Amino acid sequence: MEVAGTPPAGAVGDTVSLQVKELKVGELMPDLLVKNVINHPEGEIQLSDYQGKLLILDFWATWCAPCVKGFPKMDSLRREFEGKLEILPVTYQDQEEVDKLFSRLKVLKDIEMPMAISDNTLRQLFPHRTLPHYVWIDPEGKVMAFTSKESVVRDSIRQVLEGVKELESKSAPKALFKRNELLFFGNRGFDEDKRILLQSVFMPYIEGMPAMYKVTGESDKSWMRIFLTNSDLPTYFGLAYGAGKVDFNRNRRILEVKEPDLLKYNADLDNYDEWKLDHRFCYELIVSPQYPGQEYDIMKADLERMFPEYWAAVEMRDTEVLALVRTDTSIDLRTDGGERKIEMDAFGLELNNERIGLLPYHWRFHLQLMRIPIVDDTGIEYRVDIQLEGKMNDLESIRKTLAPYGLDLVKKVMPIKMLVIRDRGQ
Repeated sequence: MEVAGTPPAGAVGDTVSLQVKELKVGELMPDLLVKNVINHPEGEIQLSDYQGKLLILDFWATWCAPCVKGFPKMDSLRREFEGKLEILPVTYQDQEEVDKLFSRLKVLKDIEMPMAISDNTLRQLFPHRTLPHYVWIDPEGKVMAFTSKESVVRDSIRQVLEGVKELESKSAPKALFKRNELLFFGNRGFDEDKRILLQSVFMPYIEGMPAMYKVTGESDKSWMRIFLTNSDLPTYFGLAYGAGKVDFNRNRRILEVKEPDLLKYNADLDNYDEWKLDHRFCYELIVSPQYPGQEYDIMKADLERMFPEYWAAVEMRDTEVLALVRTDTSIDLRTDGGERKIEMDAFGLELNNERIGLLPYHWRFHLQLMRIPIVDDTGIEYRVDIQLEGKMNDLESIRKTLAPYGLDLVKKVMPIKMLVIRDRGQ
């Protein structure tokens, strides 16, 4: 994507470079040249071409089931209001990842609307924490609102076009709770006078809450808190059986059950809104020093109590993995010391005085479409310093930047710990 600067009022001739900064409701959208646009004859779009039309930016990702489910509806709305409305899906993922999704799902075979891929600029202009995320821009190029999918419907679009409705921007998810507040216990925090010895609570799906999990507590692991919001059961089992030592994410879980759709949403289904209400849950566990180191065992017992139809076990399985390996053992990656730090974004990574095993842990987010576990097979026990510059969602880019360190990412089959979830009685 490239950014074309828009001269300020009164300027003549020269183009002024654009500083990419977050835009708020009421601010004017800068004129951007959006490159990497698929399903478009020229492969790029100047946003000023949308002047005179209502524009909705649809931020999405291939792993977001509601995003994918919504494409047929978005395409239908775009056709219904042709000439008055444009919808531009935007993703940070590249064409290979997008093509894999569209070739796999029949429901997407007729979707041909232009889509911006490999985006980094629009998401900086409109930062967001949940997907799908919609940005409404009026025919004059002014930001109108940020909404969820519930607002992107025929009646709302018609009323906005007719000027009889003002959209209300959605609230930021972070406003729903503060990190140190008890999620299901009002505004109480971890103050000593609260004297909670043990508390665990399950709740059904909470509308507007992001799907997430977090483990917090004292540095000596005396007081511990585990909470998950709007998460599916495999995520619960993965956290409980990983016990803070193994990350049993979606690529390290095996569902040996008769009805997997009851555990994990299938993007081929068209009933996500109904499915989530019955199959995503919220949970909070508070463990006091009276139960030292027992938080994950207590969580397992809670899961067995709440969902007795399933049981889980950790088993060694020969599995295809993407393994971080050493190609040159003469290169010493030993740290020079200093502050322990790891920083990663889509275009680079810095590891200072940290374990090399953190690399696969962070790559699992950026290389999700590999759909295989990413593991450390270097055998390096000491702490290291590594600085990488390249696209962290592109395997070949990562391999190229690893080479000077005598490292590589390669596919291989090896025995690793996998979480197996079965129907009870199997």
